[in-house]
Amino acid sequence: MCRILRMTKADLLTTGQIANELGVHRTTVDYWANTGKLPVALIANGIRLFDREAVDALVAERAAGAAS
Repeated sequence: MCRILRMTKADLLTTGQIANELGVHRTTVDYWANTGKLPVALIANGIRLFDREAVDALVAERAAGAAS
């Protein structure tokens, strides 16, 4: 199933951008995507693009888990 989302360029992040923002390795972001923890919004020419809201939700979930 494919959903077409109306997003601006600022709403989409690459694997490298997420890794830099969160201070993790790119393979960690790939792992999150491969295991379904971080949904891939769009794949363009082999480049995974992620929705900023999904990234923010994952960060909040991880922060809540760390606080417990």
